[in-house]
Amino acid sequence: MTLFLRGGRLFQKGDGLMLDIRTQTFLTVCETMSYTKAAELLHVSQPAVSQHIRFLEENYHVRLFVRDKKTLYLTREGEALRRVALHTRNDEQNLIRGFRENRDGKREIRIGATITVGEFILPQLLADCMKKYPYSEVQATISNTRNLIRGLREGQLHMALVEGYFDRDEFESILYETERFAPYCGKEYVFSREIHKLDDLMAEPLIIREPGSGTREILEKSLMQVNRSLEDFRQTIQINSMYAIVHLLENNMGITFMYEAAAKTGIRHGRLREIPLENYSVSHDISMIWSAGSAFRDKYREDARRILGKA
Repeated sequence: MTLFLRGGRLFQKGDGLMLDIRTQTFLTVCETMSYTKAAELLHVSQPAVSQHIRFLEENYHVRLFVRDKKTLYLTREGEALRRVALHTRNDEQNLIRGFRENRDGKREIRIGATITVGEFILPQLLADCMKKYPYSEVQATISNTRNLIRGLREGQLHMALVEGYFDRDEFESILYETERFAPYCGKEYVFSREIHKLDDLMAEPLIIREPGSGTREILEKSLMQVNRSLEDFRQTIQINSMYAIVHLLENNMGITFMYEAAAKTGIRHGRLREIPLENYSVSHDISMIWSAGSAFRDKYREDARRILGKA
């Protein structure tokens, strides 16, 4: 990123006018949580960074950061300003891209999806959408819910198809579908005991996704409702790919909890089976989300409806 000053304003080469230098300094400190690192990235002195932050604090009459020993933290007011500043920066960059798209006759869309959705649902949705509404450039990012939320906040994504939990005050959404969330195992998997209830599964090795994934978060919350946790299972195996998890299931290496969409192919080919439980019935929404504070939210809503086949 190449930054330069003109008339007290901060510019980025090739992207036009950006935020006021003080606000850009604030965002850089938010990203690094260090005045020293922010100064290095912005090619200014550390006292200049301190001065910019102090100006904003005096202007808004709030504390933006607090320090606990050597660690810097955002205050609640600092987080509120960060959100507004990110929206402003992201909207300006999208506006510039829109001008470029109109000039060049191109249309770009950047979409994210959680790993389960990205591997088992998104490809067909994009294929159907592209037949009806040909975009010039489509960028798809597959990651866990935590990373996708960050990508939306930082303007790297326009929207994301997620199965995890999200802040409904921060993001608008359209429901794609409600999926059953159930336990599965390999067709020939042998249990250590007869299985009737959720507690009977605690003796089995559990294959789970990494922290930050929507699938894991849903499982953890469903277990909490019955006073159970991941620590109650005899063994856990953590993997960040649903394809790898399904492969381990097909080789009878343990059990997992996942969406029905991820298990359909394995069940159809006789490689997987659902584990029926008397006291476990969970379903969860899969939704397309985008920033509620963006000036482009109407455009994102239109694109989301197209991709989900709801236009």
